[in-house]
Formats: sequence, C-alpha cells, structure tokens
Amino acid sequence: MGKTRAAYPPEFRRQMVELVRAGRSPEELAREFEPTAQSIRNWLAQSARNAGRGDGGLTTAEREELNRLRRENRQLRLEREILSKAATLDFSLGAFPIGSCAQTNIARTQGIIWRRAAQEFVIYVRSSFAAYLRAWLDDAAQV
Repeated sequence: MGKTRAAYPPEFRRQMVELVRAGRSPEELAREFEPTAQSIRNWLAQSARNAGRGDGGLTTAEREELNRLRRENRQLRLEREILSKAATLDFSLGAFPIGSCAQTNIARTQGIIWRRAAQEFVIYVRSSFAAYLRAWLDDAAQV
C-alpha cells in the first residue's frame, strides 16, 4: 500500500510543470524530487486543461464548481428528506408546486409550509413552538 502524504503546494506543482516543458522528463524529476512520474504527468495534463489545451477533462475551476454543486445537492437532499419526515404532505412538485402553501401539524405543532422554490421551503410556526420544532428537526436529521 502506498504512502499517504499532504498534497503538494500549487507553486511546487507549477515548477514541476515548467521543468517538464523546459525539456526534463517526469521520470528524471521523480528521481530528483519526491513526487512520482505519474503525478507529474497528471499535473502537466491538468495545467493543459486549465489553459484550454487539454484532453476535454475538467479544468481546476470546473472541478471546484462541480464539488461545490455536489455538496450543495447533498445538503438540499438532506433538507428535503428532513422536511418530508416532518409533515405528512406530498412534497413532489406536481402535488405541491412552487408558491403553494399548506397548513399542517408538524411534530405536534400547528404550522404553515410554503414552497418558495423547487428545493426551498419556509416553515411558519408560533414563536413559542419554534425552539421545540428546531430541536425536533435537528433530531430528525440525525436519523
């Protein structure tokens, strides 16, 4: 099994890419420095993608955006799952379109749910029940 180490700093990667472009081979640099020749070739390919000359793979900025969108998607799915456990309403877009509003019992609390966007809901409850509902939803998120 290979060793695990911290990622190389971006400046170090840039220097390795520049040395390859200046004529040194990845294998030669791998012997002289710590990264493997394959890592150096990967950095070279990523650098070409970032400059618009790549093999069609994602640029660094696109990869960062993709990761951010995946995190956001996971969060939205979790929030939707929690909300679906909180009330006995059908939250599909067909049954509960954007702009819809419904009064229901949420965790033994009377409340109003308003769909603001496809994956965004607002819950209104009496202020005296707000802390209880928040704790209940937090507990539901742990399941």
